[in-house]
Amino acid sequence: MITRIGDSCFAIEYSLGPRSGNVSIDHWMEGNVRFVAGGLPLGDFETETSLNAAWAASKELVANRGRRFVNRLMTQSPIRAFHEIFSALSIDSGQSHEQVAADWDKYSPLFGLWRGLDVFNRWDAFLIEDGRSARFLWRSIESPTVVHEHGLVPGQFDDILEGFIDAMKAEYEARVEM
Repeated sequence: MITRIGDSCFAIEYSLGPRSGNVSIDHWMEGNVRFVAGGLPLGDFETETSLNAAWAASKELVANRGRRFVNRLMTQSPIRAFHEIFSALSIDSGQSHEQVAADWDKYSPLFGLWRGLDVFNRWDAFLIEDGRSARFLWRSIESPTVVHEHGLVPGQFDDILEGFIDAMKAEYEARVEM
């Protein structure tokens, strides 16, 4: 069964694997998970992964609530904004260590996917917000020149992540209290 947290603008969908009846195994919640933005899936839902890791990664993303404001990026084209962020975080252009650190401080709060989770290895995504709107930008490595954009309400991304965090906590508690 697929559980959906969110709405047609943005959602997290997950399916939790069955319980074995052994608490020492069941506390490792394995399953499938993906994001859905504007009706388009992000993530390899066919690959089983650790929902514990997704739970922890959600907490890291939510910690950036209120830190995703880069006003200049709100008016740039999706591809230009995406590439500015991606380049600052991922491309070695011979910049100094100080510049790498400054770019990380400025742009890393804009990550819009669970980093390090295998189901997202083929996607990159960023979230930019201001007081009136939010821009969720993403691409697949299969089509690196195509940058998708979907508008969100400021805070919506974090609210849905918090819903996922709550759902994973409840699932975990149900599994370890068997």
